[in-house]
Amino acid sequence: MKFILSILAVMMSVFVQAQTFDVLIQEADSLFHKENFKASAKKFEKAFQIKEGEAKKYYKAACAWAAIGDTIETFKHLNKAAKKGWRHVKWLENNRFFKSLHSTQNWPKIVQVVEANKAVFESKFDQALKARLETVLMKDQAMRFMSMDAEKRYGKESEEVKYLWTIINVQDSLNLLEVEKILMERGWAGKSLVGDDANMGLWLVIQHAPLKVQEKYLPLLRASVEKGESNKSNLALLEDRILEGNGQPQIYGSQIVTDSKTGKTKVHEIKDPEFVNKRRRSVGLGPIENYLKNMGVEMEWTIQQKE
Repeated sequence: MKFILSILAVMMSVFVQAQTFDVLIQEADSLFHKENFKASAKKFEKAFQIKEGEAKKYYKAACAWAAIGDTIETFKHLNKAAKKGWRHVKWLENNRFFKSLHSTQNWPKIVQVVEANKAVFESKFDQALKARLETVLMKDQAMRFMSMDAEKRYGKESEEVKYLWTIINVQDSLNLLEVEKILMERGWAGKSLVGDDANMGLWLVIQHAPLKVQEKYLPLLRASVEKGESNKSNLALLEDRILEGNGQPQIYGSQIVTDSKTGKTKVHEIKDPEFVNKRRRSVGLGPIENYLKNMGVEMEWTIQQKE
């Protein structure tokens, strides 16, 4: 009996520690998104005292330490991220918090390990399929970036912008034909098969497709996410878009619409908005306040956000 109680006590202790670790990581993420970098770094450190984290968590901690100018702690956590398999070279090199580190002696060593991790990860890719989907991604995004520049120069309702969108719509139809062929042949190609960018391209084409197409392929994306082969955040955005398309309240607050009466942009109705940040955090999205600020949209409710 004492043996059984001891086993139960150990199991309970492990469970409580895991819960505490997850809570601290969530708090660290939340503080980081609120740009309280020092408090975020301390929360990450407290979490890692309980147990080791995965590569992404050490990378985020390194960002927090870099934001407050602690080079020693930054490299300590970058080294841990690299040893845990961090492989996103572009993220590393383009991260604004690490720019000042590029001229240091330790920086090339970190980049070398991350590049090696990337090479190992990509060695099992279907390179032909990866190339097809990365081409689709380029075609999906190129004209959209041009339209953003055109909006700034000519105005959102200008003839120039309207013309660009006729081209975008045609290209979206062509991209969809290509992606549906791939879905029929290979299913929802996951990150371990084609990599992050190609996997993103697959999702974006469906995200920009008609509602019925989105609904058709939603179960495939959901299954891919459950296997860890696609991003939770992408699934969240597709779910929101389908709900908005059906005139139902969205879950994560990602969909911005135009008010037919005022012509102004606003957030499509959100289900239980007081819990929206908690739901966003669970899928890797930052606080809705930051998102709306970046989109130039004002908050339309005054309910206290519940963490």
